[in-house]
Amino acid sequence: QQRLTTLGITAPHAPGPLLYLEVAGDSGQWQAALARRSLRVVTSACGRDPAEPVTRLRLQLTALHEPAQLDQLAESIARLNDSSRLCVPLLQPVEA
Repeated sequence: QQRLTTLGITAPHAPGPLLYLEVAGDSGQWQAALARRSLRVVTSACGRDPAEPVTRLRLQLTALHEPAQLDQLAESIARLNDSSRLCVPLLQPVEA
């Protein structure tokens, strides 16, 4: 959560090892884009309007994840947030 917040991504508080992020865009596009970065993230479509798809990213973190891996994940999500390849604004920036 802290890594995402420092990159301008709003991450809801998660009391346990699971972190859910809801993002705009197609779940298949998100999953493929993260897979190209060697990141396996569970995604699911959760929007009701096909014209504005919403995807939920399910991140399961453990004590076995190294800080470098968490940095790679957070940076990849932030880059995809700014990516024109997915054709939509993905996440809301953190308000200052």
